[in-house]
Amino acid sequence: MRGNERSPLDARPETRWGRSEWMAFAALGVAILFVGVMAFLFARSSGGAVVAVTRPEETATPTLAATEITAPEGDSAGPAMFTVAPMRREPSATPTVPIVPTATPMPLSSDTPPPTETVTALPPATATPTPRPPTATPTETGTPTVTSTPTLTPTPTLSFAAPHLLSPETGQYFSGAETRIELKWSPVGSLAADEWYGLILRYRHEGNDIEIGPWIRETFFVVPSYLAGQADEPDRRYDWGVVVVKEIGSRADGTREGREISPRSEMRSFVWR
Repeated sequence: MRGNERSPLDARPETRWGRSEWMAFAALGVAILFVGVMAFLFARSSGGAVVAVTRPEETATPTLAATEITAPEGDSAGPAMFTVAPMRREPSATPTVPIVPTATPMPLSSDTPPPTETVTALPPATATPTPRPPTATPTETGTPTVTSTPTLTPTPTLSFAAPHLLSPETGQYFSGAETRIELKWSPVGSLAADEWYGLILRYRHEGNDIEIGPWIRETFFVVPSYLAGQADEPDRRYDWGVVVVKEIGSRADGTREGREISPRSEMRSFVWR
C-alpha cells in the first residue's frame, strides 16, 4: 500500500447530524432552560426558603345529606323540588405548623374572687457589724506632780587661748635620774592673782594611771628626778600638756579647786629611763 491510500476494509460510514437532530437538541435545551427559570421564579416567590411540609393524616370528610328546597307557595309554576347535593372536598396537604399555647384569660366572676398571687417575703438582710478595734481605756492616774526645771548655769567664756608647747618634742628620749628634763610652753598673756598654768603630767605605774597637776606661774616646769624610771616598761613613756586655770576655792583636804579658763594644749610624750 502506498502513502495515503486507504484500504477497502478501513472504509467506515461518516456520522453527520441532520436538521431534525439539531432541532431536537435545541428543543431539549429550551425545555431545560424553561424548567430552570420556573424553578428560580418559584423559589424566589416562596422567599427562597425550603419549607418542610408534613402531610397530615387524612380525615374523613363528613358526607352531607341532600337537602330538598321547596319553592314558596303562590308561584305560578307550582311547588317544585330542588335537590342540592353537597360537594365533597378533598383534603389538601396542609403544612403542620406548631401551635404555641397562649395564655387564655380566665373569666372573672362576681362570685369567685381572682386568684391571689402568693409572694414569699425574703428575710431582711442583716448587716454583719465590722469589729472595731478596742478603744484604749484611759487609766486613771494621780495628779501629776509639777517639777520645776533646773536653771542651767551658762558656761563661762574662756579667757585665754590654748597654750602652745615648745619642748621637748614628742618621742624625745632621756636617760638617767640626774638628767634635767624641762617642759616649756609659750605664755598666753598676763595672768591675774587667781589665775595659773596648770600642768598635766601622766604616766602608768604598776598598771595604774598616775596624773600630776601642779599650778605654776612660770612658762616652764622641771620634772622631779624621783619620777625617773617610774613609768612601766616597755615604753617608760610620760605624757604632758598645759591649761590655764582659775582658782575658785579650796577643797576639804586643803587643796585648791580651780576651773579651766582656756582650751587644753596638745598632748606630747617623752621617754625617760
